[in-house]
Amino acid sequence: MKPGECLAVFPVAALLLGLSVCGFRGPLPVEDNPRTAALSAMTRVVSMRRRMVLRCLPRNASASDGGRLLVAGVPLASVGRVERVLFAVVNAGDEQDGRSN
Repeated sequence: MKPGECLAVFPVAALLLGLSVCGFRGPLPVEDNPRTAALSAMTRVVSMRRRMVLRCLPRNASASDGGRLLVAGVPLASVGRVERVLFAVVNAGDEQDGRSN
């Protein structure tokens, strides 16, 4: 399937997702980034269910990924045949000691 398109991303979310911090726009990279691949797939789930969806994103391969990310996807109004989804991404903390960063 076609990857989700990003219209805007705030710098902190871009950093957490491993995207360019300066004005990232366009298709989410799904080949080499498991977090954005999961986010792209989640776009379709939120659009089909038409309600908020919560998920944990997979860890990145790098050791400096900062732990698990929790994401909430909220459906917005459709524009023509384009489904719009708002995502909030937060660092869920380190699973090993149960603390949040």
